[in-house]
Amino acid sequence: LSHVARAAERGDLKAVRRSLSEAIAATAGAFEQQRSSFVTQMDDTQNNLVRLRDDFASARESMKRDTLTGTFNDESFTVALEQAIKLDFVLQQPVAVAIIHIERFQDIMTSSGSAAAEEVVCSVADCLMRCIVRRSDTVATLGEGRFAVLLTDAMRRAAAQIPGRDTTGNYRQHIA
Repeated sequence: LSHVARAAERGDLKAVRRSLSEAIAATAGAFEQQRSSFVTQMDDTQNNLVRLRDDFASARESMKRDTLTGTFNDESFTVALEQAIKLDFVLQQPVAVAIIHIERFQDIMTSSGSAAAEEVVCSVADCLMRCIVRRSDTVATLGEGRFAVLLTDAMRRAAAQIPGRDTTGNYRQHIA
């Protein structure tokens, strides 16, 4: 642009045109270089996101399950939670965790025995696994009548309603 200004000061119209053409070409070249750099960065970012999702999927596949309920165990839940937090940080996907505790579980164990308590735990686990159907979500048994549900990419309102859903799909405020 300094060349354009000097040519204008001299009143040389041909030099002004030539300087403007050179400035336009230099600007176009700079924009093309910037666009190319941006495309490269986007490709790298996309590849990193794919790799992160693949890592999440492989970690999920290697998680261990509770032998009684078929849900993931507490160690696996911790791994899934760590992966979900990483995904949330990178992709801005909200994560929700619900802890479900069977009320009076110890009373059931004491009064009806361990077989009845195991049946109750298995029934609750089965219900949770049928209600939480997305592959990205995790249902885990934490022990002593407690479960954890990890919802990835969850909308806040929908996540708040999950713990209160009954087997018919209706929502309740409290599960006894």
